[in-house]
Amino acid sequence: MASTLLAALVATLVAAPAAPALAAWTTPAHGLGQARTRSLSAPGSVTPSCSFLLPGGIDVLWPVSPTVPTARYRVERTSDAGATWTVVAAAAAGPPVTDAPGILGTYRYRVTTTAGSWSSATSPVSPSRTITLSLTCL
Repeated sequence: MASTLLAALVATLVAAPAAPALAAWTTPAHGLGQARTRSLSAPGSVTPSCSFLLPGGIDVLWPVSPTVPTARYRVERTSDAGATWTVVAAAAAGPPVTDAPGILGTYRYRVTTTAGSWSSATSPVSPSRTITLSLTCL
């Protein structure tokens, strides 16, 4: 029975169309229920804006996943044009997330949808926001 479910899961994952922004899996049938396929899609656009509540802070917004209501979101920041990424938040409820980089610089963000051990592709990289010497966000 377990090998049949595993084979069905593998067949479903292999047969799924390859899409860079989608992770899919099938939950097995239990009792009289039917197996269900779930998918995670990457958030569409990520919008950083200057925080009204935190001087020098950046609020990060993105559309939530309509396919998985229990999804979490991992928000990452780069200050070197994407060479390295730092996780700034793991949000359970979705946006917004306020980031306080703490140092001067220009920052870009991306978001990944997660559910358990599954992750979507990352969102497109956001437009940049700059924190100046006077902790002003531009």
